[in-house]
Amino acid sequence: HWGSLDIVRSQETQAWDGFGTDVALSGSILVVGAPYEDGGMGDPRSDAGAAYVFYQNQGGYDYWDQVAVLRASDAQADDRFAASVSVSDDVIVAGAADEKGGPGDPIQGAGAAYVFQRNQGGAEAWGQVRTLRASDAQELDWFGISAAIDGNTIVVGAHGRDGELPNEGAAYV
Repeated sequence: HWGSLDIVRSQETQAWDGFGTDVALSGSILVVGAPYEDGGMGDPRSDAGAAYVFYQNQGGYDYWDQVAVLRASDAQADDRFAASVSVSDDVIVAGAADEKGGPGDPIQGAGAAYVFQRNQGGAEAWGQVRTLRASDAQELDWFGISAAIDGNTIVVGAHGRDGELPNEGAAYV
């Protein structure tokens, strides 16, 4: 029976953060992307992005409580981290299609996907364990525009990747 749905919100979101642009659910773990988040109050990284992690039944039956805010370790303005999110058990993948290849790398829109794992850096802490980038990254590939995880397999979409045809796209496994 599907009744009315509850509203899940973060106390940290601000106007124009895009909270809810993408969502993912695995058991009692909910991940919500906010790709236009500016890094929190006073952070100058406009549209760097963030992902919010909620656990079910925290603070009451069927209540979803925020337990973590995830950000890319190399966050830059306009990366739009968490435009895509996926979760499987204790692993979260968040895509940043506008990511520029890391600090100092000028590949505009090459993109990246970030892998976080539970219990990294402490009990119930979500720590970044990997940054994924296309081995053949090109400008405006948008690697990370979509991401999926199932067990030990991660698939990342890059709909702007040029191959034999312009913007034919690719999926990386």
